[in-house]
Amino acid sequence: MALKKEQQQGGDRAVIGIVGLGLMGGSLALALKSRGEGRGEDKGGDRGGEGRRIVGVDRDPRVVRRALETGVVDRAAEDLESLLAQVKVDLLFLAVPQEETIALVPELSRVLPPGALVTDMASTKEGVARAMEALPPHLTFLGGHPMTGSERQGLGAADPFLFENAAYVLTPTEKTPRQAVETVGALVREVGGEVIILSPERHDQVVAAVSHLPHLLAGALMLTVSGEEDREVALSLAAGSFRDCTRVAASSPHMWRRICLDNRKALLHYLNLYRGRLDRVEALIRQGREEDLLDFFAVSRELREKLPPRGKGFLTPLLDIVVLVEDTPGIIGEMATLLGRAGVNIAEIEVLRVREAEEGSIRFGFKEEEERVKALSLLKGAGIKAWSRE
Repeated sequence: MALKKEQQQGGDRAVIGIVGLGLMGGSLALALKSRGEGRGEDKGGDRGGEGRRIVGVDRDPRVVRRALETGVVDRAAEDLESLLAQVKVDLLFLAVPQEETIALVPELSRVLPPGALVTDMASTKEGVARAMEALPPHLTFLGGHPMTGSERQGLGAADPFLFENAAYVLTPTEKTPRQAVETVGALVREVGGEVIILSPERHDQVVAAVSHLPHLLAGALMLTVSGEEDREVALSLAAGSFRDCTRVAASSPHMWRRICLDNRKALLHYLNLYRGRLDRVEALIRQGREEDLLDFFAVSRELREKLPPRGKGFLTPLLDIVVLVEDTPGIIGEMATLLGRAGVNIAEIEVLRVREAEEGSIRFGFKEEEERVKALSLLKGAGIKAWSRE
């Protein structure tokens, strides 16, 4: 199911549509346009050349106007039917929450041309997969979920590198053609994503544990501290561990309200397991069982240290270097510039430990051993304490 090319004045182009030009949809548009060939804006007239056109839909007229003015998309409209009256779309990404994705099914069935491929980007997959079974047989659907994002929202937060090195789950069912997976997978890899194939059911189970549960815990931790009489003092003393644990609490409340309800079965399962762990450690503290507490922290630390930068077994693990540097403004940028000027591509950067005005440790991840060896030599040559981590 390779993307067909639409006959346009001045040349043939495949047309990719995106419904929802917020953080995810806008970032996808920017990523596709920055990596495609023969790109160019389409404001009433097409430019010639091979390549693709990116078109978009957003119900907010201000977003539509900004997307066109800034060249995020080549053509845009406030509803899908209006857009499809102007252009035929070969592949349509639905970059909206689950309930909006499901609500689009009747319109998709009515207005999409035969042979069109539809994929979504919603955070839960089982409900969407069931709803999309109502699509007519001349349309193909493949579920998808990019495991990336930002606490910032909207088109203004769009980032063409948002999908770089991020897991992007595709959730075919038994009815999904293999060519659909190959087509969407190729575009995911083109924008830098790493493709993972899971069933819709398995996807929802996994993300409940590693994504949805942590968001709930972050919110609960923030509310716990906010109930203190000396809340302002407590928050002013919040150290790195507290900030790390609660970072995702800054995400969209509306989005996470829906995610919790959409994936309630799996999420309630893991909440129950987590509650059992808390009850256990509470009992150890109440009973003063020092050795058992030591075991609790030792086992959790051992498991955390084995956690790869990306899920081993799902994604190719990165090759790491750890550096020890003083906590000074701009130090990460200086190291990144040093490596970048030498042509070394950094796949990932993670702050492992930092204490104000003291030394901190930072991890750099690389895809190739050759890049890691070169980076290690450059960093040591600059007088930076650095070593490889296996």
